[in-house]
Amino acid sequence: MPDPDPVPETGQSYLPLTPPIVENEHFGIRPPSNINLEDHEARTGRFIAIALVIVLVVSIVSQYVALIILTIYHREDAVPSFEHLFNASFPVLAGLVGSAVTYYLTKKGK
Repeated sequence: MPDPDPVPETGQSYLPLTPPIVENEHFGIRPPSNINLEDHEARTGRFIAIALVIVLVVSIVSQYVALIILTIYHREDAVPSFEHLFNASFPVLAGLVGSAVTYYLTKKGK
């Protein structure tokens, strides 16, 4: 049985061979070409170190506030499970903060 829709053999393709011409091809978001990578890396390291220290401090303060609230409302039965949760998350945060601060303090060109 012959093919009902034969493709003509004209040598032409259905897809264009060249990309479409864009009139505004010089516009758009492009990174600046004069970035000083050492300064950018130092600023990023400082920002990450400060942000992780803030997260650690907020975590510790919120743990103490939650324990005070549980004590005020006489929910001492929930304290051991809450402390177990804090004891599991605190070493991870402390390790991240220690790594970030060490990287920031030992980086050349601060």
